[in-house]
This record gives sequence, structure tokens and C-alpha cells, in this order.
Amino acid sequence: FNFDEAEYAAFLAAIADSFDRPEDGPVQGLNLPGFTPGDRFYAAKGRFHLLRTCNTWVSRMIRASGRRFGLWTPLPYSVSLSHWLFAGPG
Repeated sequence: FNFDEAEYAAFLAAIADSFDRPEDGPVQGLNLPGFTPGDRFYAAKGRFHLLRTCNTWVSRMIRASGRRFGLWTPLPYSVSLSHWLFAGPG
């Protein structure tokens, strides 16, 4: 996507608002067994489950920018298809 300035600001604000963070502190990375030094996972608002995947989060963030995007994109292919439909093939 080529966001304009307002769309990009809304996109970033939606991402920032999706994190679960202390009231007056920065976002904290999760330090859980099995993560490697190259992994970065963060506590988020809401819950992950079969119908609410990371791909649906992507589409929510894009729609928060004001852009049209798929309503439900549970799989990587559905994100790619939505991008093709709403942003064009190139």
C-alpha cells in the first residue's frame, strides 16, 4: 500500500493501540519458553484463536487506516487476495 500521511498515521495509531501495555510505559516483549533471541512477540489486547488469527489482525490494521480490505482474512492467501482486490495486482 501507498498510504497517504493521514492513512499512515491512522494505521500506526491502530497498531499502537492493539498492544497491551502498562499505563505509563513502553510495550514490553514477551519472554516465554521456546522463543529465541530473534523472536519478537508482544502482549496484545484481545485473544488469539482459530477465527481471530494474525492475518485478521493485519486486515483490521489496514482497515483502520481508512482503506478497504477483506473483512475476514484468516489465511495468508486471504490477505494476498484482499491486497490484490483492493490495492491492485502490482
